Amino acid sequence: VGNAAGLLAAEYGEYINRHEAVVRFNLAPVPGNLTAHAGTRTTFMVLGHKPSVELCCDGETGATTQKDLRRVEYVLWHPPGEVSGEITAACGRRNLGNRVHQISWENLERGAAAMGAVRADLQRLGHGARFKSWLQLTSGAHAALLFSQMCDSVSLYGFTTFVEHSQDQFWGRRVKLKSGTLAHDWAMESRVWRLLHLAKAINICSA
Repeated sequence: VGNAAGLLAAEYGEYINRHEAVVRFNLAPVPGNLTAHAGTRTTFMVLGHKPSVELCCDGETGATTQKDLRRVEYVLWHPPGEVSGEITAACGRRNLGNRVHQISWENLERGAAAMGAVRADLQRLGHGARFKSWLQLTSGAHAALLFSQMCDSVSLYGFTTFVEHSQDQFWGRRVKLKSGTLAHDWAMESRVWRLLHLAKAINICSA
């Protein structure tokens, strides 16, 4: 379940809650008045570097509607190294009862390489006019690629795919953070999701 404003287009919450596992990202809040759109369940929370620090070192859990946070499993992704290990260890100490996973650097590299290959194919087909330089994939992209390898079916809600919205995040943020616009290429990712949807590798459930 991504954070795009497309979640506000319909009440997807009932369908989201029916999934065997529900994945969310970067401690995004789910206000109580929006649960009809975004659902209430959280099985996995996938976190990039900054949200990992906020969770593991600062104790921030996000304004989630999940009643029992001990059941949420955290999946961290960031480059390897001493600091990375310290963050993961701190998360394990602070969140007693939570399972904490770290996506391996090898898996992150494979995901980035796969996305780069699809990007090149899209450009050759004339669909790369709006692509820009990128430094890394979004947390949503890492999660979609990871779970598509592990699950029989992956459904995307709240990912920017076919429609660009005037509001950035469904919970209220109007514009993307500058750091995100410098690091990520959302135009590329949205077209990759469309392609994978056509290939029946994932299911796009909200625009």
